[in-house]
Amino acid sequence: MSKLIFCDASLVPLATLKAAVSAKRTERLNGENTLDFVCPARDAAVEHLNENTIVSLDGDYFDVVFLRREQLSNGWMQVSAECEHVSYRLNNPEYHLQYFTMSNTPGAILAALLSGTGFSVGTVEFSSVTTFSLQEACSRKAAVRLFAEYLQAELVFQGFQVNLVQQRGSTTPKELRVGKEITVISQSINKRQKDNSGNPLISIDCGVYRGTILALGDVVELDYPSLKIQSTLRIVSLSYDPYNPANLSIEVGNLASRLENDLYRIETQTVAKEKVYNGTRIGPSEGFVVERSDGKARTVMNATEGISVYSDEGSGLERQFYVDTNGRIIARALDIAGDSTFGGTVKASQLLIGGVNGNISFNQLTDTPTYPDDAYITQITRNTITTGYVNALSVTAGSVAAENLTGSTITGKMINGGILTGALVRTSASGERIEMDSYNRFQFYDTTGTVVGSIRLENGYLKLYTTNGQKIQIQSVGANMSIGAYGTGYKLFIDSTMDLGGNSILNVGNMLTTSQINTAIANAIAAHVSQYH
Repeated sequence: MSKLIFCDASLVPLATLKAAVSAKRTERLNGENTLDFVCPARDAAVEHLNENTIVSLDGDYFDVVFLRREQLSNGWMQVSAECEHVSYRLNNPEYHLQYFTMSNTPGAILAALLSGTGFSVGTVEFSSVTTFSLQEACSRKAAVRLFAEYLQAELVFQGFQVNLVQQRGSTTPKELRVGKEITVISQSINKRQKDNSGNPLISIDCGVYRGTILALGDVVELDYPSLKIQSTLRIVSLSYDPYNPANLSIEVGNLASRLENDLYRIETQTVAKEKVYNGTRIGPSEGFVVERSDGKARTVMNATEGISVYSDEGSGLERQFYVDTNGRIIARALDIAGDSTFGGTVKASQLLIGGVNGNISFNQLTDTPTYPDDAYITQITRNTITTGYVNALSVTAGSVAAENLTGSTITGKMINGGILTGALVRTSASGERIEMDSYNRFQFYDTTGTVVGSIRLENGYLKLYTTNGQKIQIQSVGANMSIGAYGTGYKLFIDSTMDLGGNSILNVGNMLTTSQINTAIANAIAAHVSQYH
């Protein structure tokens, strides 16, 4: 007699359930694999029974998926649990396959189907290289089942190991006699489904008497004239009570025909090793999807978003081309080999016209732009523009040489030219500087930006002005100074007072003669001696 063992998530045994009110382990060929039981709540093992418990039975494992605690009319408490074999985890969404195609041995294909799930490959009784393809998204559990039916194999799940065998159970027919080994409970004939020979699907539910040893998949010979049953069938489903081995029931029948394998089969002879193939599928969410077998490219087309093309250039799948349902195109790059017509505005951060015959035609434009032609530009090289005329908002260059340069602001380290025309020329924009303005004057500014003096040609006179009360000094440092009016008949006039080291000559209307100057100097010396000596 087997017993249920409650384990934690790491499969460590925690407690053994000593007795059960009822228990039923059911398994069907390539199908259902469940365990249900009811136990009294007073059993000490129930303390370890919860929704995260893993139940072990005969070396196999089951996840608790439903749990109910209830009080009976007699006041006793009991717990009911429904469990699924751990292989049902392969139905989890995180394991779903979007597309699958592989050409290899069945063992290698099964390993690829189980990759990343925590399940491993056990016995595989098939060795010929084959090609298997899934054309639509499905769970890993469904993919494994489809692969088994594609091979005409039968699945055996033992813990976290998956096996593919030619046939489960005994291939030698076992005779089952009604009233001795079995009791027939019911029989059904379904013409909607056929076996591999085209016969209607037959299902016979039987009770098994104590002492009869049967296994799932066994071939049996059943002879029951009362129901007109006389045929060789197989045990397609088996249920038993681990706590009461005599409580055994079976379903005997012929197997339904296999899947239409052409949906999943690709002729191996036409498949090259490691070649990339396209997988297609249609679904209500994404619509029509085509995906490369190596996962490097994907195309999606539907009526809600439009058409999208994805590719992996090293950072995962990214959308490279997109057309929405309004016809708007978004693309990483667009090459147009022929003529194209644009009805709206063309915007670009950079427009390059290239090729041997590249050109721009403005013939169809209502507002034709002005652009320089050969009459203006005589030569353009990589670093030099040679032209007689430049009209631009901004020109930045290390050197500009032109016969005529006109602009509101011209900035440069050095400007060479024959003629410089402008309203204002200055040595600096602020602070101490000299300015030449349109009033024909030079103005001098101190460090605070205040005008302190100017020179101007006015009414034939070169006039020097000062605005801060300082004297105007004309000095020669380290050399003689000559001030005079040169030419026959010209004189040097001084119209105001001249300061000669503390003495002055007032109101001199004409230039003094040498004698007058000598007399003035002698008088100045005599006055100095008289005052200080």
